[in-house]
Amino acid sequence: MSFGEFEWETVFPPNSTTMFSPQKSLGVLIFSQKYFFILAVLSVFLTGCEQIADLKPKKSKSESDSVSTSPPTSSTPTSSTPVSSTPVSSTPTSKPNARIACVGTSITLGEELPPEKNYTKQLQDLLGGADTVRNFGVSGATILKKGLLPYWTESAYKNALQLNPRIVVIELGTNDSKSVNWKYKSEFKSNYVEFVRSFQALPSKPIVYICKPTPAFKAAYEINPDIIKNEINPLIDEVARETNVQVIDLYTPLVSSDALFRDGIHPNAEGAKMIAEIVRKAIRPN
Repeated sequence: MSFGEFEWETVFPPNSTTMFSPQKSLGVLIFSQKYFFILAVLSVFLTGCEQIADLKPKKSKSESDSVSTSPPTSSTPTSSTPVSSTPVSSTPTSKPNARIACVGTSITLGEELPPEKNYTKQLQDLLGGADTVRNFGVSGATILKKGLLPYWTESAYKNALQLNPRIVVIELGTNDSKSVNWKYKSEFKSNYVEFVRSFQALPSKPIVYICKPTPAFKAAYEINPDIIKNEINPLIDEVARETNVQVIDLYTPLVSSDALFRDGIHPNAEGAKMIAEIVRKAIRPN
């Protein structure tokens, strides 16, 4: 019998209890082939996915550590200690190479002294080239606007403002003690406060110092020594507190130095040197 004429019933009769029939075996074979094909397709697909995954860049351990150890960021601002605008020191200082305006009376001007011996020139010598000192002294000037010679109306005042200084040293009050001027004493403090603030308002925001006048050892030129000591000096302290500036005391250190004042009012060269040293210590304490 040829293979083509093979009769399956001979091997597996129709009523046989054999587990597999030719038809079933053929079906199993066909099913197995299909299943194997599906598995093969899935295997190829999964292998491709793994290869694609391997192509992706991986983070190094150091990169992972740097990410994991970085502190979390927050958009909430951290708290900080507020900065106060109130000066914390009674001795303010200015940076070197400052423009220094010395505003005042004939004591600042250096009346009857050689130009190189007035206190502002000697102050310049003490400071060296670190700063530039300018003299804006006016003989007979007052802080009182109603005085005989108000500093307010002098060109020196305008020039001092235009200098836009970093430091201002004000020496005024001696001539205000004259009876012709002191009759307006009720306006002395308010005029002085306004004067200080006119400099404080400059773009340079200068450090302003106000001086207690030097002692008057004689009642010369109608200047009253008692008014300077007992009225003007205390008022200058009040002005300083109101305007938040430092006082340079030219009175106390010189109160026993009458020999340094040629006419009892104006210092000689040595007296001017002492004034320069006092001012230098105030504006450059180090």
